[in-house]
Amino acid sequence: MGFTKLDERILQSSIMAEDSDTFKVWIALLASCRETGIAYVSSVYLSSVCRLPIESVNSSIEKLSNPDQNSRSLTDEGRRIRRTDGGYEIINYKVYRGYSYSLKEEAVRKREYRKRTPRGTLGHNRDIVPNVMGHSASASVLSSILFNTNKSIWEGITDNDMKGWGEAYPACDINSEFAKMREWILANPKKGKKSNYRRFIVNWLSRAQDQGGSHPKERASYDRKGIRLGDNIPPVDVFKDIYYKHKAEEDKLNTKDIKDRR
Repeated sequence: MGFTKLDERILQSSIMAEDSDTFKVWIALLASCRETGIAYVSSVYLSSVCRLPIESVNSSIEKLSNPDQNSRSLTDEGRRIRRTDGGYEIINYKVYRGYSYSLKEEAVRKREYRKRTPRGTLGHNRDIVPNVMGHSASASVLSSILFNTNKSIWEGITDNDMKGWGEAYPACDINSEFAKMREWILANPKKGKKSNYRRFIVNWLSRAQDQGGSHPKERASYDRKGIRLGDNIPPVDVFKDIYYKHKAEEDKLNTKDIKDRR
């Protein structure tokens, strides 16, 4: 897979003065470049992905291969690419790839956040994934849980989280409730943005528990306060029958007692 570091310095580059077709081909070459500094592509391929005529692509390649007197780089007279076996070599690729951004405060914070987040613990569940990718830890640094609206999945949830919620809210089908939360957030994008998703999840599960839960087999076994009721409880009508039967017998005994006293 191709990978190239791209930062704001490209805005100061003389490449910005080139025509749009040349710039488009340049970006395609950068995106295709391997760690060796070579983009294993052909002009035909570039024509296809850039949606440009082959003549325009060849012209752009020629410009990128020629010296650039306005370039900030003195390497190879400012040339950006050179033809090589199998594709094109990006001349300054390794120089830019070697720049380190890892000591910046934001990079350190993200790296420490990833260390605290277990990987691969819930990969079987499409609604819940354990690791955070492409998110800043500052979005929910305390809760360590995020909802990725682009992928419609939960991120940062661990096995211990799932176990704890399962014990705290036994009447709830946790996976089902997370699917409901997902759909609610997608349907309410403004309200769905939370600074603390862990608190949002706990509040949601608490309400679901108070309403009887979502486990079909367990729903009847808990009252609205989440207190487990006895198993095999007879329906209300049975209690009524027992009550009236007992009351009739009691009334019969009372009537007999009154007659005996007379």
